[in-house]
Amino acid sequence: MASRKYLLLKSDRGDRSIPLAEGERNRVKDPGIGNKMSAAVTGLKGTCNAGHVVGEGFEISCHNPGGLCGFFYHALFPTLSVMGSGGRYPRGDPDVIEVECPDRINLLSLRLERVEP
Repeated sequence: MASRKYLLLKSDRGDRSIPLAEGERNRVKDPGIGNKMSAAVTGLKGTCNAGHVVGEGFEISCHNPGGLCGFFYHALFPTLSVMGSGGRYPRGDPDVIEVECPDRINLLSLRLERVEP
């Protein structure tokens, strides 16, 4: 019999545990709102702390960080929100944008592309 997994919540009022359902992980489920987006790693100078490599591709959205580290995802979130909700930037292809990691020593470059539903 497998042991049950729990999510530990810490606060100034004390710690508490919430049981997770079988196979469930601590992450937000994608509600299916907005456009899907794909990301492709187009460049890397140094070593990505999240383990991404040039040529790798993955899905990403406001509900799915795609394995990015918190720093890059935080910096990228406004762009994901604009593109995911159908917004456009005034220059270039409205469905594609090139973005870079805020870590300038280990610079990761991504190409984000809005995917047709």
